Amino acid sequence: MDSLKQPRVQPSEADVAATGDLKDELTCSICLELFEKPVLLPCGHPFCRTCVDQVCGRKLFVSCPFCRTEFMRGGYTSSLVLAKLVEKVRGEFPLRSSARHSDGLCTEHDEKLLWFCKDDGDLACTVCQDALKHSNHNFLLLQEAHDLYKGLLMATIIPLSTAMQKLEDVENNYKTRIRHYKGIKSCLEKCSEEQAVRVPEVSMSQRAPRCPAAFRIWRQLKPSKLVPSRLTLDPETAYGRLVLSHDRTTMHFSNKCRCLADHPKRFIKVSAVLGSEGYTSGMHYWVVDVGSAAAWIIGVVEESISRKDRLELLPDNGAWVLELTRDNTYTALQTPARILPLTSTPTKIGVCVDFDAAVISFYCAKEMTHLHSIGFSTSSKLFAYFQLFAGAPRNKCELLTICH
Repeated sequence: MDSLKQPRVQPSEADVAATGDLKDELTCSICLELFEKPVLLPCGHPFCRTCVDQVCGRKLFVSCPFCRTEFMRGGYTSSLVLAKLVEKVRGEFPLRSSARHSDGLCTEHDEKLLWFCKDDGDLACTVCQDALKHSNHNFLLLQEAHDLYKGLLMATIIPLSTAMQKLEDVENNYKTRIRHYKGIKSCLEKCSEEQAVRVPEVSMSQRAPRCPAAFRIWRQLKPSKLVPSRLTLDPETAYGRLVLSHDRTTMHFSNKCRCLADHPKRFIKVSAVLGSEGYTSGMHYWVVDVGSAAAWIIGVVEESISRKDRLELLPDNGAWVLELTRDNTYTALQTPARILPLTSTPTKIGVCVDFDAAVISFYCAKEMTHLHSIGFSTSSKLFAYFQLFAGAPRNKCELLTICH
């Protein structure tokens, strides 16, 4: 029966060359080894699962080390096909161009390769260690060298990946700012067009122009036609110490906390309330009487703004607001914060949201004087935001009132 056994066929040079190409395709570009538990990222690039997890670290979002496409941590899938290919290559074909090295033997001494020369970067057997060309050289066991240099490689790759992520964040931030500037440029062009063409022909029956400059002129021509949105306050969002009027247009701060149902939309850490209506398109304008309040925050926030924690009201967190502090300082809360140098104290603040121009603007509503504008970019529904602060004198009731 032994005579009937087929002799083992040695791989040809063409097979070895083809396998070398296949090995390149099955090599992780992070650790430069054949895949271990290969996974595919959403962009389609494969890596070792351990390598991807090390690159991700604790970050929720990370970029593909190859093409920089962003994906969520853990957002990869195991590849059984790649795993089987790796096992096939490891089991059937040599992984090096030298047949001797594929068996782990030294080509000169026919001894097993057990050492790595740190000075020459060569594999060596025990006889090679004593050779003249390796005199006074430093050697490591192969496994120790593998672990050492793999660790050094990962220690280099991870900071580079982090630096690339920061550069991408900066790039995205500048792209957002450029979009905002283009929105503002578009708005200014509309202003010029309205002033040059439409404003001189305005009649009493026309609607209010959309751009702020023409809107101010129209306001002077026909003040009785300027009617802000009939916005009301949403009681389900109101902080426990905020008391709303029966018509839901006025709010004041109470020293006594009311017992209210813990509605999912209710603010529980900040004395805030939202408008009852959300917006996703068009232009919307409302006026807030702030004359009797010494400290407040008003503006616009995304629907997803946190209701159960203290808020950092910044554009990056989905909030575009104006603040008055008790030292009579008006500040646009952004990064960096911008203090507004006002020469007079506004008693009514107008807030305008223009989705077409992607700009939120604040005005002294009485004179229609522009106070501040900031671009925005969001696909979320936006709501009017109002916040009052405690600490008013006992003989003074601080109010915020939506004007209709």
